[in-house]
Amino acid sequence: MFLHIGSNVLISARKVIVIYDVKAKKNDVFLAALRERDKVRDISEQEPKSCIVTDDCAYLSSISVATLQSRFKCCQKAWKNGPCLGQKLWQND
Repeated sequence: MFLHIGSNVLISARKVIVIYDVKAKKNDVFLAALRERDKVRDISEQEPKSCIVTDDCAYLSSISVATLQSRFKCCQKAWKNGPCLGQKLWQND
């Protein structure tokens, strides 16, 4: 299953570690450390709203955390029960 995170970017939902709000100041140090290691990909077309951390890198997206979490939950349900509403939009296999 793939998760659409904005700007025509799909990532494997199984690689997602966490999705969080970039405006939460408690994550500034974490994001700065990733930037120092060149592990941040900014795909937002405007001010980023969320950060999607995978086992490879972190993506900054202009899609809200709530929307991404909803899409991710759909992927989780599909792993257990088969396709759910909206799956065809995000599935690439």
